[in-house]
Amino acid sequence: MWFPDLQFILGTFTLLKELPECSDLIKDKCVNPNGLNGTLDKVKFGLPFKKSTYIEKASILIHDIVLYHYFTDGNKRIGFLSMVIFLKKNGKIISASEDEKVEFTLEIARGKSSLEDISSWIFGHLNIE
Repeated sequence: MWFPDLQFILGTFTLLKELPECSDLIKDKCVNPNGLNGTLDKVKFGLPFKKSTYIEKASILIHDIVLYHYFTDGNKRIGFLSMVIFLKKNGKIISASEDEKVEFTLEIARGKSSLEDISSWIFGHLNIE
């Protein structure tokens, strides 16, 4: 199974900032790399005393990046993108409309989605390559 590391996420954020539609992120940066590393460890090694599936690992990735604000801005975008890349590199593709993706991410940001809710959404929108 492929896992993102800190350099990968930071590199992805740098690429995201170069997109014309993300020009508002140009001056933004990662302000809590240690916290982000902790999330990446949870993704790689799972939650304590629990074997995690790839869906649960993807849920942790988006949940923590969106809610814990490791970046000065763009946390929802980098959280969703990181989840999608993690799934894609492991042979899974999310199939959802743009509106569904936005609402899903906003619900996480509002604190209204548990890890179980996020896992259910991912499972329901998953296509296997």
